[in-house]
Amino acid sequence: MRRKSIFKRIVLFFFIQLFFHGFVMADQNKTIQLGDRHLIVISAPSIDNRYYKDFFHQLIAFDIAMANAITGNDLIIILVDKETKKVFKGKVPEKILLDSTVSDIWVRDIGTVFPKNPIKFVYRPNYLEKAVSTEIDTSFNQFANQVGLEFKQSEIVIDGGNFVDNGLNRVVLTERIFSDNPTFQKEELISAIKREIGLNEIAVIPEEKGDTTGHADGMVMWVSESKLLVNQYDEPFRSKVLSTLKHSMPGVEIIEIPSYPTSVVYDGFPSAAGIYVNSIVTEKYIYMPTFGKPEDTQMLKLIQSYTDKKVIPIYSAQIADLGGSVRCLSFQIKGERAEKLISLTRMH
Repeated sequence: MRRKSIFKRIVLFFFIQLFFHGFVMADQNKTIQLGDRHLIVISAPSIDNRYYKDFFHQLIAFDIAMANAITGNDLIIILVDKETKKVFKGKVPEKILLDSTVSDIWVRDIGTVFPKNPIKFVYRPNYLEKAVSTEIDTSFNQFANQVGLEFKQSEIVIDGGNFVDNGLNRVVLTERIFSDNPTFQKEELISAIKREIGLNEIAVIPEEKGDTTGHADGMVMWVSESKLLVNQYDEPFRSKVLSTLKHSMPGVEIIEIPSYPTSVVYDGFPSAAGIYVNSIVTEKYIYMPTFGKPEDTQMLKLIQSYTDKKVIPIYSAQIADLGGSVRCLSFQIKGERAEKLISLTRMH
C-alpha cells in the first residue's frame, strides 16, 4: 500500500511539473509574439575596442537612450560581450542583452536587409582595408551561426546602409554598388539584385559628394510603401537625384525635406549630424535622430506631417560625428527569426 501511495505521488508530481512547464512555456511564447512589430538589433562597442575608446561612454549612452525609446513600441536587443555587459547593469532590462562578439557597431552595414525575409550581402566596402571588413563580416556570420539566425546569403557586395527599401518591392541604392561589384555589368547587377530579393523597382541615384561610404540612407527615407522623403540638394545634383527617382519609380510620391549637414569629419567620415532621414522605419513607428539643434522640433513636426506612423525622437548628437546615427547603428528583423532571438535573451 505504501509503495502504491508513493507511486501515485510521483505520478501526480510529474503531471504537475509537466503542466507548470507547459504553462511557463506558453506564457513565455505569449510575451515574445511580435505581431507586426519589428525587432531592432544594435551592437554595443566592446570595452576593449581601441578604435571606439574615445567615444565609448557616448556610444553606451546612445544605446541606452535608443533602448528606452524603442521599448514599449517595437522590440530591441543589444548585442554585447560579457565584459561590456556590466556597463549596462541597472540601466536597461537584462532581458534585452544578448551575449555576442560582433566586432563592430555599424550593424546596418554588415547585418541583413529586408526584415521579413532577410538576405545578407557581402560586406566588403572600398573605404576599409579588406582584412578589416573581412574580420567584421566574419564576426557577424559567426554570431548568426551561434544563435541560429537563418538568412539568404548573396554574393553581391552591398553595405546595408546603401540599401533603403520600402519593405515590399522597391529599393533605393547609390551608384556605389557599381564600383563595389566591378565584375558585373550595370544592368546585369540590377537584374541580379531584383531577382534575389523579388523587387519590382530599383532606383540607383548618384552618390552624395564627399560621402565616404556612398550610402543611400543619408539621402532618402521611405515613410510608406509609395512615399519617399529626399534631402533637398543644390543644383545640378538635385535634378540628377530627382530625375533618377522619378524615372525608376513612377508611382512613388517624392517629397523633399531640409537637411542641415555640418563640416565635421572624423577619420575620413563626414558627420551625420543634421541628417534626419537616417531614421529607423517600422510598421507603426519612425525613430528619428535629433542633434540638439534648433531645427530638431521643426523636423519632427515636418516628418510627422507626412506619415500616420508615430515619429519618436532619439538624441544622437553624441555619436553622429562618427559618421552615422539611428539607422546606421541598427538592423531589423521580423517574424519567427526575431522571436527566436528574443527567446535567447530570456534564457540568460
